[in-house]
Amino acid sequence: MTALHTFLGAFTYGVVYTVWLKRRTWLNIVIGGLAGSFAVLAGAAAAGILEELASDDQADLVAQLAPRRAAAILAESTPATVDSLRTLLQYQPNTAGGRMVTEFVAVPEEARAQDVVAQMRANVERYADYVVQYVYVVGANGELHGVLPLRDLLLARGDRQVVSLMVRDPVCVRATANLDEVFEIFDRHAFVGMPVIDARDR
Repeated sequence: MTALHTFLGAFTYGVVYTVWLKRRTWLNIVIGGLAGSFAVLAGAAAAGILEELASDDQADLVAQLAPRRAAAILAESTPATVDSLRTLLQYQPNTAGGRMVTEFVAVPEEARAQDVVAQMRANVERYADYVVQYVYVVGANGELHGVLPLRDLLLARGDRQVVSLMVRDPVCVRATANLDEVFEIFDRHAFVGMPVIDARDR
C-alpha cells in the first residue's frame, strides 16, 4: 500500500500537476492538494518524493498542505531541504522570492577559474539537477558581487580569478518584488536567469 501511495503521489504531482496543470488552471490547487495527501499517507517515502523536486516545486507543494501534513513530511526531510523551504515560504507566491530556486553555484572572489571548474566536477551529483547558467560571485557574508556566465568560466584561462571575469553590478531583483516587476526586467533583457537578493544583497 505504501508503494501505491508513493506512486500515486509522484505521478499526480509530477505529471498531472507540474507538467499539465501548473500555472494553467485553478485546478492545480486541487491536484496539488491531492498529491500532497497521497504523499503524506506514504510516510517517509513522501519526503523522498519531495527531495527529487526543484526547490520552487517543493515550496509549491508544501504550501498547499495542511500544517500538520507539511510538518510530517518535513520531519523526514534533510536539513538542507527544510532550510530551503523556510527561505522560500517566507515570501508570497506572487513575488520573485516566492518563485526563485535556491539551487545555485556561489564562489568567493578570490577563487580561480580552474578551481571552480574542478569543484563543480568533483560534486557532479550535487549539481546534476541544477539549471546552471551562471556562477555567482559573493563576498564573505554571502552578498552578491557579480555573476559569471558559465561559458566565460569554461573558456577562461585557469589561473584567472573569478573577480576579474565576472560581470559587476549585475541586474538583479529584490525577493519582495512582485512578478510584474520581474517580467518587465525580462522583457528588457535577454536573460535566461536573474539573481534574486534580499535586503542585505544576499
